[in-house]
Amino acid sequence: MKRFIVLVLVFVCTKSIAQPGFTERFQDMMLEYYSDTLLKDSANYELIWKRVDMLFNPHFDLYTLPIPVEDTTQNSFRNFEYEPHKFMQKYNIDLLGDLNKLIENKVIIKELGPQSSDSKPAPDISLADYYYKKGQYFYLKNRRSEALAAYLKALELQPYKYLKERICISIAAHYYTSDAIPMQDRLRIALAYIDSVCDPELENRPLVLTRYNSPQTDTYEREKIMLLEATGNITRLVNYYKNLSLTHLNYYLYLTEKESNRVDVYAYSVQQELTYALDYLNKLNTYYVKHKMLSVPDNEIQRLLHVLQNALSSSAD
Repeated sequence: MKRFIVLVLVFVCTKSIAQPGFTERFQDMMLEYYSDTLLKDSANYELIWKRVDMLFNPHFDLYTLPIPVEDTTQNSFRNFEYEPHKFMQKYNIDLLGDLNKLIENKVIIKELGPQSSDSKPAPDISLADYYYKKGQYFYLKNRRSEALAAYLKALELQPYKYLKERICISIAAHYYTSDAIPMQDRLRIALAYIDSVCDPELENRPLVLTRYNSPQTDTYEREKIMLLEATGNITRLVNYYKNLSLTHLNYYLYLTEKESNRVDVYAYSVQQELTYALDYLNKLNTYYVKHKMLSVPDNEIQRLLHVLQNALSSSAD
């Protein structure tokens, strides 16, 4: 029977993938399959999780706010990639109840987490995932204290890298958007959670990048820069800008020396890395001007700016 269902799904996908609204129809079909199955087997924890994750999967950033209690319009939910779904009423789905069931039974679902780019097995879904999603649910319902407690519980459970990043940005948003704490205090707390998922070495020295690892530096680099400036961490911010620029400059040098025979990576990557390096140095120079720090000019920054601008011009030619 299971094999028959899979074949039917493959057939439907093949026939429908080019049709308008395919994604929504496919999602509806899967939700109906999960829900019908759960009516017969209420302890199928894997399907409970898949249904919860499909129905409620908001993406938080530092500026995400709870949905106002008085605002229950459909549009307010859409802002968070969540809206009342027809299956919620049809099957009497209780998202919070489902998450509590998974928590109470300490469910572990093998290798169902997000697949990383390093070819390692996908992480298991476990208690940290359920508490994190429970925190999001409470937060969007404006139950802030319960949300924070759930997030902190999720962190205690030592989540895998991607999940830890998502938990920390959610906690940072909790403090960043709070009116109950003085602004500088909440900015510092938000920065501490961003720091916890950023590479501390980038404030001390450039990273060494090769084509065998990603040129990405910090996941929440933009948020970190904003919070460092907002909290007056001048030395940290200057060092961070410098080392971000030098990281990309060194990667540019690596590409020109080691990868020039690889047409598939060379032309685009060289231009990209030079642009990144120049952009960070320009931002640092702008910061110096903004804060009237040019009385003590950074000759090294000026020299690098000149070198990079020349290199970028040559590369464009």
